[in-house]
Amino acid sequence: MDVTEKLHEVTGEVFIDVRDKDGNLIEQIHQKNIITNGGRDAIVRLIAEGTSGKRVTKIGFGIGTAAPQLTDTNLTSAFVKAVGGRTYPASGQVEIEWTLGLGEANGMAITEIGLVCQDDTLFSRLVRETPINKTSDISLSSRYVLNY
Repeated sequence: MDVTEKLHEVTGEVFIDVRDKDGNLIEQIHQKNIITNGGRDAIVRLIAEGTSGKRVTKIGFGIGTAAPQLTDTNLTSAFVKAVGGRTYPASGQVEIEWTLGLGEANGMAITEIGLVCQDDTLFSRLVRETPINKTSDISLSSRYVLNY
């Protein structure tokens, strides 16, 4: 079996806490996502070349509603920012942490969330049926988990 076939076993899921401005938990969201062809290419290039531009360094939020496809390359009307920390809780697993603060992406009806590489390659994408209506009254924090 070649590397590209094994990459289909890479999965992702996101765990989001939605909090009010006082820090009280309003909602918890758990959703799986796809790893795009660009994400799979990034993994192969990191293994073969150590290419720094393919490191996941950003998180993006968009308003698109089309079903996720392996061929996706961007988010619609994206707000993109740096991710927080990374941890490696188990063999073959990485957790990428991010936050969206009270002053960020306000007025956006967030339906898409995706990890983005340093070179702006869309690594992963999920689409929510119900938007997260971002206002200055809520913040989001998350663990974006990639498993192999």
